[in-house]
Amino acid sequence: MEPTRPTIAYRISAYNRNRKYQMFLRIFPLQKQWKILDVGVTNHEYSQTDNFLEKHYPYLANITALTIEPVEEFTRRYPAVTAVTYDGGAFPFSDKQFDLVWSNAVLEHVGDARCQVRFLREIARTGANAFITTPNRWFPIEVHTRVPFVHWLPRSVTDRLLRWLGKDWAAGEYMRLLSRRQIKRLLRQARITDYTIYSNRLCGLTMDFVIVIRELKNTTPPSCTMMALSTKLKQSAARGRRDVRELSRHVGAEEPFLLPEHRRPRLP
Repeated sequence: MEPTRPTIAYRISAYNRNRKYQMFLRIFPLQKQWKILDVGVTNHEYSQTDNFLEKHYPYLANITALTIEPVEEFTRRYPAVTAVTYDGGAFPFSDKQFDLVWSNAVLEHVGDARCQVRFLREIARTGANAFITTPNRWFPIEVHTRVPFVHWLPRSVTDRLLRWLGKDWAAGEYMRLLSRRQIKRLLRQARITDYTIYSNRLCGLTMDFVIVIRELKNTTPPSCTMMALSTKLKQSAARGRRDVRELSRHVGAEEPFLLPEHRRPRLP
């Protein structure tokens, strides 16, 4: 039997997740020594986009995966990753144990607003930095069920419609989608103030949000930053001296317009 061709919805999902991963790498360039916590992995994979970080991040031994599910399949598939199960409450880790927490499309599944606040607090407690994604409530197509506008209806109507469509797995407390305003309210209640919310757009509409929490303002070591600055200053000074010599030749001066040695600025 020929393999089933990926659906348009799957292709969009794969494209979107890859785009978010590339954004993640731009914000947090690969750090071989960083310890990463992936919150919300799935044991049984339903598509090639599941457990996206484990499929693409090169340093699997540095990843700890946290889930409320069994981990037998997951550990067989990713033996280098440390898999930990928990009860969905407090993360079983110490404060700032990880350099970064990754959580892709999990926030909307942890429960009501109180549970979502607790989830965000635990991410901020255990990680120095965080990369969190969640769908936009006001995107016209509900991204889990692929049904348009269903998530804009009252919850009771949504549930009846989903069950009628054979998608009863998405009814009830399966998800609580968020708007940008609701995300800001949750972050405020979680006492998280140093964050940035990015809009991930599809056809001009915000499909989902990326929440970046940063404690380390610059992931480049200070020594490397100072070395780069010193190099740029030296290069700029060299270009300036060349420009002065060129100008002196054009105006017919006998000597370049250079400061005497004792008055020249000293570079590091």
